[in-house]
Amino acid sequence: MFSLILLHLYSGNVLKVPAVKLVLPKMKIKKEVSLAERVIHKDKFLEKAVKGFMSHNHEIVSIQHDLTATMYDYNRARGDILPQLDFVSGLKSEQVLGARQGDLGYQNTKDTSANYGLRATYVLFNGFANINGVRAKDFEVQSKLYKGVDTVAKKLLEFIKLILTIQASELQVEIGKRDVARKQKMYQEAKNRVVAGAAGKQDEFQARAILDEATGKKGDAETDFKNTTVKFLEWTGVTYERMPWLAIPEELLTKLDKLEATLHKTNVSILQAQADMRSKEKNQKATNGKLFSPKFNLEFNANNRIGKLSAVNSQTNEPNSSSRSNTQTELTTNLQCTLPLWSGGSDKSEALQASKAVAAARHGFYSAAQDAKIDFQNAKESFLSAQNDHTLYLSIVENYQKSYEIALDKYQSGAIGFTDLSEIANNLERAEQVLVRKDKDLRQTAWELIKVLGSLTPSKLCASLDKNFDPFSDYNRIKSCI
Repeated sequence: MFSLILLHLYSGNVLKVPAVKLVLPKMKIKKEVSLAERVIHKDKFLEKAVKGFMSHNHEIVSIQHDLTATMYDYNRARGDILPQLDFVSGLKSEQVLGARQGDLGYQNTKDTSANYGLRATYVLFNGFANINGVRAKDFEVQSKLYKGVDTVAKKLLEFIKLILTIQASELQVEIGKRDVARKQKMYQEAKNRVVAGAAGKQDEFQARAILDEATGKKGDAETDFKNTTVKFLEWTGVTYERMPWLAIPEELLTKLDKLEATLHKTNVSILQAQADMRSKEKNQKATNGKLFSPKFNLEFNANNRIGKLSAVNSQTNEPNSSSRSNTQTELTTNLQCTLPLWSGGSDKSEALQASKAVAAARHGFYSAAQDAKIDFQNAKESFLSAQNDHTLYLSIVENYQKSYEIALDKYQSGAIGFTDLSEIANNLERAEQVLVRKDKDLRQTAWELIKVLGSLTPSKLCASLDKNFDPFSDYNRIKSCI
């Protein structure tokens, strides 16, 4: 028994996976494939957003209809291996003019009959063409399902990038606010020193200018944030709300080096190409069985016949004594054997076409495996590089923060000028902005790697939120966690 779960939809606050079960012959495939895993942790807003995204994306909706059509095609092939039962009925009228009937001379006869009954036919053997045809359709359904999983993963990755962009923009606004507060403090300190006569008026003017510049940057960040949320609304039909940040999946932090060994079992492109190859192999066997094997068909008929025979003398136009009515039941069993001999080369061409389709699908499978390995290595290197960059800029921000605190103390004591202090403050603000981008890159490359591994699903997304990370709470959390 094997069941395939079609593309799921979200319903209410609980993720549900409506399933269409297909009962297949016994096969070597044991893995159950679905577009969604069981949700471990749920966030109501993210669930609502993902539900909206899945229902608003026409390509994802199209996949569902394509899978359903393929399933019906599979059911049609499955029905071919079962006995066929038909109801048969008909009306027959036969006339013979001037028929010689022994001593009765020439006469006209008319035989009218009506029949109805049941006919059962069953293919006993045809080179296992029907069985292999069903298995070919089964693998075709799996191939379409894996293709659907891959398309959903690609669309979800685009959605993840949008979420990360929104959250990075949101954090840029927060950093802009903190930078404005920092520049306001510097401006107030410059005014105090000018009043005390410890600094010239130019310090106050310069402090005011950099405060206005910081305020302008904060305004630009707020505009960028609003623009990204508009796109979120268009994609999901849901107004963006602040939510926990997308976490880096645990498997990338604990067993990254072991994931490549299981790539052939998880990568959707490989699995799709493998299913397509198996489908073509079974189709080749079905074609060869259909074209070259002897065929044995069994037919059984149960037929009721109601007839009336009338005979009229052609000379006197009087009915003869041979006219009669009768009713009879006919039971017939027919075993038929057909052996293909020659078809003008069309059978051979069809068989060669099926063989070449297998060869093409096999090389497609090898190509998919090779490409998946390359994609994994590239995604892995990008993720590790993003990790290193994130660690580096985290250190840079921490050092600039310490440098700014020292410089502020020195300015208050008159050891350095305002120009030196403003340069260090600007370096700190730029480093914070870069650190936000590096954090976004780290999380994005992590999810790109998850996509290559084949485990990026809607439920995986909904269950992967960093509940312990709140970069908006205080500045120290930004430094230590971002």
